[in-house]
Formats: sequence, C-alpha cells, structure tokens
Amino acid sequence: MASKTKKLTAFGLVTVALVVGAGLVAGFSPAPAHRPVSAAPVPRAAPPAAFLVQHNGNLMYIAANGKEEEKIDPPAWNGSLSPNGQRLAALEFAADIGRAKLVIRSRREQDESATVPLVFGQPGRSGGHMVWSADGRRTLIVETGFGDKGKREYAHRVYDLITKQLTDVKLPDGCLATGWSADGKRFLGDVRPSDDTVRVAWLSAEGAGKPEYISPDDEIAYGGRLSPNGKRVLYMSGPKPAKDQQAKIRLHVQDLATGKRTPVDEPGETHGYCWSPDGSRVAYTWQRSLEKPSEVPERETQLITADPDGRNRKVVTSRKYEVPENSSGRASVVLFFSVWDWR
Repeated sequence: MASKTKKLTAFGLVTVALVVGAGLVAGFSPAPAHRPVSAAPVPRAAPPAAFLVQHNGNLMYIAANGKEEEKIDPPAWNGSLSPNGQRLAALEFAADIGRAKLVIRSRREQDESATVPLVFGQPGRSGGHMVWSADGRRTLIVETGFGDKGKREYAHRVYDLITKQLTDVKLPDGCLATGWSADGKRFLGDVRPSDDTVRVAWLSAEGAGKPEYISPDDEIAYGGRLSPNGKRVLYMSGPKPAKDQQAKIRLHVQDLATGKRTPVDEPGETHGYCWSPDGSRVAYTWQRSLEKPSEVPERETQLITADPDGRNRKVVTSRKYEVPENSSGRASVVLFFSVWDWR
C-alpha cells in the first residue's frame, strides 16, 4: 500500500482521449491494382483502467496498483470521465478572465478539446460538476453560485460535443443533478423537499412532473451515482439527526427494481465514490472518525474498493496530510484526497 505525506499544494495534470474513425473507400474499378484504397480502420485501445482522484485540489490518475500515473496539466478539478473513458470533462482556471471554465479533453490527443464558459465560475464562491449521457455525446453541466443579490442559485445546461450547442435545462430550484438515465429522459438528483431535508430522486429531463423519490423520507440522502447498467444507485444516506447533532452518514448501494439497500463502507467519513467500469465493484475514499480531531494533526485518507454489498474491501492506496496548527479546519474533517471516477 503506497502512502505519502504532503503539504497542501495546487498542482495537477490531465491528458485526455478521443477515438477517431477511418473510412474505407469502396467501389468498382477495372484496374484495382492502381486504385488507391485507404487502410481499414485500426481499433484504438482504450486507456487502461485507472482511478481519477483529486489530491490537494487537483486531478490525477492512479493505477489499480495504487501508483500515481499522471497529473493533469493544466491543473484541473471536479472531473468526470466519459462512459468509454476516452474523454475528461473538468474545471480549469482561466487566468485571463479570472474565472473557472469547463474544458473537455481527449485522454490520448492533447490538442483535441472543447471549452465551455460557466454561468458562475467564481473562485471560492461557486461549484460545479459534469454528468455524461450514456452515449458520451453530451455532458450535463451542473453549477451552483451566488447571483447579484447574494442568493445561492443553480444552473443546469447540456453541451453537445457534436453540434457544439448549449441547451438550458429547467429543474426545480435547489435541485442538483448527479446522474442521467440511459434513455436520456430522466436525471438523478438531490432534491430538497424542505429546508432541513435532502433526498435522492428521479427528475424529468424536461422539468415536468414531480420528483420520484428513491431514498427514504426519514433520512438525509444525496450524491447518487448510477451503476453502468443503470440498475443500481450509489449514494450517501443516514437518519435525520437530532437538533444540534451531526448526521451519521454512510455509503449505500440500492437496487432500483427491488429497493433493497446495503451499506458499503464502514462507519467513518466517506467523501468521494464511484463505480468500476463494469459495475462489479465500487471505489470510495474514507477516513476514520476522530473523537477529538483538534488533537490529531495528521490525517489519513484511504482509497478503498469493495463489492457492491460491502464485502471484499481492499485498500488500494492512501494519502496523508499534516494539518497546520493554526488551521481553522483542524477541529473537523479535512478533505484533501478523494476519488471522482474509475474508467
């Protein structure tokens, strides 16, 4: 198990991938020996399976053996890999405008990219992530930020990689999409039925109708991730806490057909999780809970894989971070290493 201790930095690097098809010229010719014919297309191998992780605020790839493979350059964060693993959509900082932007890159051909401006993109004041369509042609851009009057606002837009068009998506206020059904008709998302509750639910991609809730109404639940076959969902959930108490949240897998749900992680602090490329395993980043965190300067986060029922857990690697003595976050959970995708 690899382990490294590092101070907080702001570097990272990514290369990205796109498959280009080649056509075969066909037709009759009385002199075939002299007719130029293009070569048959040679299938391009997909990049080897790797974990996309965010370490000290920047993205990198980690191999199945826990070895760091590649850092993203330019530095990027909040990344999402296309279903076939060929493209990476991530946020990057545009120094010329002082704002973040979305950049979609090929994992194998660095010069192929698409840049999309963000609605908010305010450093330190906004957030965002991307959700891919099942065919990898479109990506849903999900943003939160503050409007002119200081009120938190939400924005959902679909970017089509083929037509280069952006389309606004109207979802109920306060909803954050986290998944996309295979038929493209529904989004999986975090929905707030009340100010003190959040649940995982299906939402119409057209913004019509009411949410179809997946998680129980007596729990807090959020961050749904659909399995590759769309039959299960991975999300964080736990009982609603008593007043002034912290919610005890764990990672669960729920079968969408039967409703059966199973905890995946051990009690602790899980931040970051995803499915394996074939849906047979899940990966998550986990810290042990601390009774007196202010007295523990060094924190360790483990990257763990497990079966969807929580069995056969395996620690792939871990990272350590020494919290500065004067840090305001020393008395709580410190997030510095999290898994975002596995392709």
